[in-house]
Amino acid sequence: MATATLPKRMTIDKFLALPDDGVDRELINGEVREKGITVRNELHRVTMASIARHIGNWAASATDRKYRVLCGEAGFILDRDPQLVVGIDVALQIVLSPPSQISRTTLVDGVPFVAIEILSPSDSHGDVHEKLRLYLDHGVAVVWIVDPDDQSVRIYRLGQAVTLFSGDQILTCEPEMSGFVVNTSALFQ
Repeated sequence: MATATLPKRMTIDKFLALPDDGVDRELINGEVREKGITVRNELHRVTMASIARHIGNWAASATDRKYRVLCGEAGFILDRDPQLVVGIDVALQIVLSPPSQISRTTLVDGVPFVAIEILSPSDSHGDVHEKLRLYLDHGVAVVWIVDPDDQSVRIYRLGQAVTLFSGDQILTCEPEMSGFVVNTSALFQ
């Protein structure tokens, strides 16, 4: 079966008009990047749900701000010039004003406060590093790179050394997520 070849460069509007055919696509600097059909394994899905649950519980009890947790390759427009659309496994947003209803739009326009990427067997080191740089360079305060295979979390902030959590270490995300604490191993259950 022949497949149509997509133009290499396109706008966000044309990107949104692409069919939902299971192909994992992102728009990086106006260039469409296809990874093929992404099938996440059970470990990836369990880890994503667990992280979203722990962060959601923290967000619900936070008193300093209102937060919203999005997951499942949440699509974000990080920039419009150049065109930059990415899917994030788990994202934490600061809610500046409560929406009257949940938006039904496909993409979130703006930069999340925290971006969490959970490694899949198909992820390459180069792709993960590129996403990490894009997130930090476009204003994401904190990026977590989560490795379900070795049950570790690396936390990145612009201009700071990486922080590694694994095993039974208590993971925190101070000062950005004040009061968030979880046993690292609990994120993988």
